[in-house]
Amino acid sequence: MFEIGLTIGWAAIMILLLCIRADIRELSVILKESRREQLRNSFGGRANEVYPNFQEESRREVRQEKKEEPRQTSSLNKSEEQVLKEVLTEFLG
Repeated sequence: MFEIGLTIGWAAIMILLLCIRADIRELSVILKESRREQLRNSFGGRANEVYPNFQEESRREVRQEKKEEPRQTSSLNKSEEQVLKEVLTEFLG
């Protein structure tokens, strides 16, 4: 009975730590964006036109973090395709 309670406690602690970690990541993105906004506002007037849109740049960074590595695809020649089809039909029936 004690071991079950201990296991449930550890699971609850791990879930809590994962939630805290997600919140910290979210807050860091918000803080980074606000710093860029302050920097952009401190230049003022015509300088805003010269520098890139910091908010779009932060969005791009967030998207890049979320993206998985692109898959590499290569074209097969006819004989390789035939071998692949034979192997797949053998294993899949």
